[in-house]
Amino acid sequence: SPHRALQQVARVASTARDASIRIFFADGVHRLDGPIVVSRSHVPVDGSLTFAAAEGAKPILSGGVEIREWTAGDNGVWQAELPDAFR
Repeated sequence: SPHRALQQVARVASTARDASIRIFFADGVHRLDGPIVVSRSHVPVDGSLTFAAAEGAKPILSGGVEIREWTAGDNGVWQAELPDAFR
């Protein structure tokens, strides 16, 4: 997950002053349960940090919540129960 990747990056950044760290995202939807926070502690002092799609991939980072089990209501209005994340 993107959050686990950043935890690993912080460990590398604290010991490798000149590392060039690249995080590649695979194809697909990567659901986030919170924001990705990048701070100076994630970037080596004399290095760099890059986020990119893996070759040929089209990743999507999404904070959205999937709503399922839609049903047709009155007058063509569709409805669904919202997940707990909305309560």
